[in-house]
Amino acid sequence: MRLFATIVSLALAFPSLAADLDLNACIIDRDGSPELRFTLRNNSESEFAIEESELPWGIEGAIIVAYRGDAIVGKALRRAYSIRDPILNKVKIFGHDEIAGNIELRALYPELNKVAEDKGVLIFWAYTLPGAERPMKSGALLLDSYSKCKQ
Repeated sequence: MRLFATIVSLALAFPSLAADLDLNACIIDRDGSPELRFTLRNNSESEFAIEESELPWGIEGAIIVAYRGDAIVGKALRRAYSIRDPILNKVKIFGHDEIAGNIELRALYPELNKVAEDKGVLIFWAYTLPGAERPMKSGALLLDSYSKCKQ
């Protein structure tokens, strides 16, 4: 009985370990510049806290690769890296709520300024969800009208 009480106490003390999170991604067009929008949803009843830098759009967030071409001929676009300090604020996502954030793709991949959307640019992304089990979510989006967010 004492073990059960300890487990319940730990579960209440660390609700983020039991959070049921989901992640979706799509492309938005902000004044002619493509951005990758992530939406992180908390499907659980309890609130979930995460460091802002660990969000998909944060400095320690998603892995993103841009690829131009097709399965036979193509290449990964060169990524530009910027030095940023991590933001140490905690963000809370309440139960059955969601938050969203964007990544400016042209800031990461300056070559996108020279590549038209119809040239077949794929954006691959992967993100490890926080929490006890830490499942990885991933996907690929084509920079065209079909991958754009539904308004």
